[in-house]
Amino acid sequence: MDKSTFGNYKAAVNLMATLDTPEYSQCAKKVCSLLGRQLTSIKAIMAIPDDTVRKAVLKLWHDRFVSAVSNTEMPEVIKTHTICVATTYYRMSLKGERNPVK
Repeated sequence: MDKSTFGNYKAAVNLMATLDTPEYSQCAKKVCSLLGRQLTSIKAIMAIPDDTVRKAVLKLWHDRFVSAVSNTEMPEVIKTHTICVATTYYRMSLKGERNPVK
């Protein structure tokens, strides 16, 4: 993974720094999979033409993602950073960003 895999946001940088440590490196594949699916879903949701419906679906999807990550067998620090990155994606999407990874 390169340093901008999840974006250049503070949350993403912190997540990458944590995953780069030997203690948490085994979680990298799981986190990439989770955030990759989240990003793919957000991109599909952003195609919904009605703004109100799109925002409601984004909120539901984000809540579902947070719940799924919270119930995953990973260290708490990884869960927290993963949820922070997903929340950044969510907030950027609410602002109209079609691709929240920069």
